[in-house]
Amino acid sequence: MKVISESRTYSSKVLLFGEYTALLDGDILATPLSHYHSFWEKKTTSSSELLLRGLSNCIEYLIENKDTLILPIDLEALQATVSDGYFLNSTIPLGYGLGSSASLVAAIADQFMHEKVSNEILKQGLAQMEECFHSVSSGVDPLVTFLNQTVRINNEKISVINHRPTALDSMFLLDSKIERTTKAGVSWFLEEMENESFQFLVARDLIRLNNSIIAAFVENEKEEVKTLFKELSTLQLGIFEKLIPSSIYHIWEAGLASDTFYMKLCGAGGGGFFMGYQCEKNLPIQDFPIIKIR
Repeated sequence: MKVISESRTYSSKVLLFGEYTALLDGDILATPLSHYHSFWEKKTTSSSELLLRGLSNCIEYLIENKDTLILPIDLEALQATVSDGYFLNSTIPLGYGLGSSASLVAAIADQFMHEKVSNEILKQGLAQMEECFHSVSSGVDPLVTFLNQTVRINNEKISVINHRPTALDSMFLLDSKIERTTKAGVSWFLEEMENESFQFLVARDLIRLNNSIIAAFVENEKEEVKTLFKELSTLQLGIFEKLIPSSIYHIWEAGLASDTFYMKLCGAGGGGFFMGYQCEKNLPIQDFPIIKIR
């Protein structure tokens, strides 16, 4: 039986930029979020049935598709390890777009892939594995968790950002305390894209701003990031109003009016976390949990 590394943790991930524009071949920038993570351990009587079932379903999916798996996963060793009582425990909240399923498949690949592959193949293989949970996966989320580094996708090219972008120090997540689903947001967006005026705004402004802020972010141009973040916040407040709960909408407006912080979507919107950029030392937000991106 394979010896499991119980000290290795698998961070959640956060999509910094690229929500919805990724559907139109815009750039993507995602980073690990160490505030939440998963880890292998021996199961106990108090272990989460939901997490146990998720792992079991994933293993069944991998076995059913073993002849077409892209990654060289040692399924026998995986089954033996689970039979010996191991499972993947997790502190990552479900339904928040922080990569709970991505963490699971990354953890399996990390412990049971018996040879190294390129990042491009790794992304494809992880995407295939994550389709156990989502009908379609880009592979970006589990790749970020597997590598535990910030990743940029530009024209299908994968770039690992080896330095910590300085603008991350000003970023935070706001918990709306509202459940949401990615499917609802994506369905709304695709329907809106049939409207020519919406298409025009997305093509002319949203994709441009998204790609520009990612470039500035990676190059550590912090003042440019701040300027572009405000532009992006203003634009999203207008075109994504349907994806912003009223309680968050008022906070979003207040930040723009005071120039103390700026908000944007974090993933699909509608609930879950929203992302912010803090312009001053003290953040004037109350009644909502805040998480700094570390």
